[in-house]
Amino acid sequence: MFSENLEHRNRLTPPRSRRARRSSVPAGPAGGRCANCDRVGVKLARIGSQPHRVGVECGQAVKRCAGSSSTRDVLVRLLLLLRFVGRCVPVLLLCGCGLIAVPVHPAESNSVTSAATSNAPAIAPATNRPPAPPPLVFPPEFNSEDRALVTQGELVYRQLCFACHGLDGKGLPLTSGPPGATMAPSLVGDRIATGVRDGAINVVLKGLIGPVDGKTYSAVMAHEEFNSDAWIASVVSYARSSFGNRAPLITTNEVTAIREAFTNRETPWTMPELLASLPPPLTNRAGWKLSASHNSRTARSAVETNATSRYDSRVTQQAGMWFQIEFARLETIAGLEFDSGAATEDFPRVYELQISRNGRVWGLPIAVGRGTGPQIEMNFAPVETRFIRITLTAPSPHRWSIHNLQILAPAPPPLVAGPPPKPEPSKYD
Repeated sequence: MFSENLEHRNRLTPPRSRRARRSSVPAGPAGGRCANCDRVGVKLARIGSQPHRVGVECGQAVKRCAGSSSTRDVLVRLLLLLRFVGRCVPVLLLCGCGLIAVPVHPAESNSVTSAATSNAPAIAPATNRPPAPPPLVFPPEFNSEDRALVTQGELVYRQLCFACHGLDGKGLPLTSGPPGATMAPSLVGDRIATGVRDGAINVVLKGLIGPVDGKTYSAVMAHEEFNSDAWIASVVSYARSSFGNRAPLITTNEVTAIREAFTNRETPWTMPELLASLPPPLTNRAGWKLSASHNSRTARSAVETNATSRYDSRVTQQAGMWFQIEFARLETIAGLEFDSGAATEDFPRVYELQISRNGRVWGLPIAVGRGTGPQIEMNFAPVETRFIRITLTAPSPHRWSIHNLQILAPAPPPLVAGPPPKPEPSKYD
């Protein structure tokens, strides 16, 4: 298999009937059944004239060549992941020239990888893997749609993303390299995973290569833009609301908007490029005038750099309670974000945002929101204003706290990346 040129396989043809698929599958370990769960669910696809297994019900690893490594390098990495998983996980590798299906079971992968991956990074054995995270516990603010979204995202994550980021989101441990080395970055409190929605969506859509916060990882974040907007919204929402993260969930419409904005980009992001693409916060907070309907004297604490400072309403949330920002001059804005600091339950549950050019005449709300955790983010079409007012529209038994309030300017126009770099020759060629 490795002596063939995998880069130029033909695209898979549509699968035939279930009976035809099962009868045509080549004999393999356990007669085509998973050796661990005894399920059969075999699918068939054709590569040239040879049929191959490309999926079994107990799981499937899916990757796409990121351009910086050859298809064969990515394939070998996936085979290593098979050994780590320790169960029947046939591999489906997607590359720009078409689909490549590889029929691999654990017994087969051991002999293949031992001969072809002597210099590949070692993955921690199954006995050293962290335990699976506890079952999902949804906050009371999640409605049925939120729960369904995150549940679907958990399914995707445990089938695919865990192989590099680990079941606990802290990165899959490696036995080689310095202590604490992981295959991929931790998602726990990560500034991209839990930051402005655009960043996390773009990483999943287009992929990410190169150092991350000064560290280089053995795994490449492959792009997943061949998946649906709903698929991407679910897995990003799971990452943002699990592993101790409580960032706002992602909607399908938000993924659609980002996909359309960067439709001409053909290469993975680097961290400098990704950070430069995000809507920047205004840098003139010192000149803002801040006020509130309740306990206005502490409103200034909402923008102080002290990690422990925050605005506190001192009373429980009530419909009609408001917080206001006045700029020294007209500003063009496109969003805002804040959190509730150490008072993690003091976030607004239902709220709306209005703007005014003079502080006297207020138009209809330009955005409405529903808080599900201590991080609040609102995005809207760019607008010029001098006054912003956030108004609560429903009560809550908790106070209202605001920490690290940021007003966001519009994101810079999307840059069209140049042609992808030519992949380096594989050491397995």
